[in-house]
Amino acid sequence: MTYATEKIKSGRELATVIELDLTECSLTYGNAPCTATGSAGDECYNTRKTCQDVANFANTTTTYRFITPIESIPPSIAPAYPAILGDPKFSSSKFDPGGGLGSRATVSIKLTDFAVHDRGIDPYVSTRASAATGTFWGRLKARNPHYIGRTLRVRTGYIADAFSWSDFQDKSYVIERIDGPDKKGELTIYGKDLLKLADDDRIQIPVLSTGSLSANITDVASSLSVNSGEGADYAASGTISIGSEDIIYTRSGDTFTLTTRGANGTTAADHDAGDTVQQCKVYSAVNVVDIIHEILTDYVGISAAKIPYAEGGSPLDDWDDEKADWLSGHNFTRTISKPTGAQTLLNELCAQAQLNVWHDLVNDEIKLKANTPPPGNVAVTDLDDTTNIIEDSIDVKDDQEKRLSQIWVYYNKLDNSKGNDKENFSRVYIQQDATREGVDLYDSARVRTIFANWMTDANAAQAAQLAGRLLARYSDPPKVISFTLDVKDDALSIGDLADISTHKIQDATGATAAHRVQIIEKAESVPGHQNKYQAITSSFIGSYGFIGPNTLNDRDVESDENRQAYAFIAPDSGIFADGDAAYKII
Repeated sequence: MTYATEKIKSGRELATVIELDLTECSLTYGNAPCTATGSAGDECYNTRKTCQDVANFANTTTTYRFITPIESIPPSIAPAYPAILGDPKFSSSKFDPGGGLGSRATVSIKLTDFAVHDRGIDPYVSTRASAATGTFWGRLKARNPHYIGRTLRVRTGYIADAFSWSDFQDKSYVIERIDGPDKKGELTIYGKDLLKLADDDRIQIPVLSTGSLSANITDVASSLSVNSGEGADYAASGTISIGSEDIIYTRSGDTFTLTTRGANGTTAADHDAGDTVQQCKVYSAVNVVDIIHEILTDYVGISAAKIPYAEGGSPLDDWDDEKADWLSGHNFTRTISKPTGAQTLLNELCAQAQLNVWHDLVNDEIKLKANTPPPGNVAVTDLDDTTNIIEDSIDVKDDQEKRLSQIWVYYNKLDNSKGNDKENFSRVYIQQDATREGVDLYDSARVRTIFANWMTDANAAQAAQLAGRLLARYSDPPKVISFTLDVKDDALSIGDLADISTHKIQDATGATAAHRVQIIEKAESVPGHQNKYQAITSSFIGSYGFIGPNTLNDRDVESDENRQAYAFIAPDSGIFADGDAAYKII
């Protein structure tokens, strides 16, 4: 059996299992390389908090498992403590297409504390002078308080006659906090998706430098020194920042040769002994996909195994496909002079390159998707309110706040030490939809201003593309559609496309009108039974397609599949023989 087959059965018995992966030590107390020498009964608990030989602490992972109380816990689950109270409470990650990281997915699980022996928990229980007292959670939190950021898995599934973990669907989070035990002896574990690790209060780029000037320098000095031994913390060459000045340098030991004062539009200035010398992070014509990959792996610490950079799958799975198809020209140059939050940088990159990054909880992968026209050759899910959508669950709203008629993109920043305002950029690209501003349509302008601090003169095409993609998608207010599906249809996930037909969206004749939408939120409304979705219409105006192979026929005799997948050259009139408008470049 599998989760996919069990979830469609009537009378299915739902169970929730949670697992905490906590860091403990793989060594045996007092056995080399562990040099601890305590007496029998005084051993550690193989946790970092209780370690008596910190230098040789050897990380490993121990998994603690809990389950909702059920009549018989299958042996394959044991050891598992029946301590979960009620259903987990889920909230979905949610993104605004091309608008940034969006909100994080969360989960909270309530458990009871309980008294239990230490066998199977304390590796040295047999040598203790007396049995452990207190409670499970009281002891665990005292022995292993370093649980923040560790893995929390929520495994929801069904207890079949022959138990199998394949009948469960797993969602992976990081532990945000554990509250309690409270006066009732209950605890609540809070988890967030993996991108929580990129929060600004956790990760700063570049890392704060601690070196400082050993002596005063003037605004024309061609060298400087940091205090003895501090030079080793800096790259052999690169850019440093002192106060509001960027300086390009080469280094030997603690001495820096200054090759460019007042770099990146900043102003050369005098600096005093003791002033911080900050190593800058420099990107020079690096593709946006590779920048995001580096931030998440090298700085945030997300395993590269969780990023499907080159898996050879569909464009909705692989970062390299999105890069090749839509983002190959988005090569950015920027010097980050002061430590800046990773989430802030990721939000800027997502907005300025018009892409989204989110954590796929089920596959435990970080996904990346460009904000582009829906590919005509990608299969999408068909939904309607007679076959799939739960009765009376659908709601439709026109999001008037998202309608745009003008996009102003300011780029090529002048002075790296100053903020994002119009006067600090030498270029602006403006795109306008005057027709929709006219009296016959919306009779008003809606302007969005973007300060593209990742774009230089070399990114004029990307500035135009940014404006074009936004205007193509939001010239008309998108519809936001909320609906609920049974768990049998839960293969539909965040970022997916769907064609939705509902009587709540009609054409001018009153007939049901189908709309293509992109899923921006998915949450379990009834855990294990129903999911609530939110989608936004993917309303790029016109037809789009990739450049096709030279084996294609003329459009009027080509297959419908290829006509959707590839762009064809139209007659001078801009209209094909069948009346369809020409394809657009975006």
